[in-house]
Amino acid sequence: MKSYKWEYDGTKNIRRKYKFDQIRKRQGRFAGPNKTELKLWKTLGPSFEYAGNGQKKIDNYRPDFINEASHIIVELYGLYWHRNDTLAKTVDRINTFAKAGYRTLIVWEDEVDKPLLIRRKLLQL
Repeated sequence: MKSYKWEYDGTKNIRRKYKFDQIRKRQGRFAGPNKTELKLWKTLGPSFEYAGNGQKKIDNYRPDFINEASHIIVELYGLYWHRNDTLAKTVDRINTFAKAGYRTLIVWEDEVDKPLLIRRKLLQL
């Protein structure tokens, strides 16, 4: 049987927290790439390194993939997590990377299965 922990979140809603929160705390905040990120990394090739684990930080942002030689950053946007991001938030992120000397490519989760499209976008940067 799962053990549940009830918590008041400040908005008069009571939410249930599973043991997953405890596991996440033990593993650390940045565990490693998920399946979608691994698939994108395979498409990008060995020149890109995974930076989504928090080791690389540009201003207040942590890029997903980075190519130091070409100064290219690839951001993977998930349909669940980034669907409500405002345009201003995304533009601010891209401008921050540009000030640091990087060009940014944003790849959406549903584009990961189209490697030719991703490579074409990379060539256009």
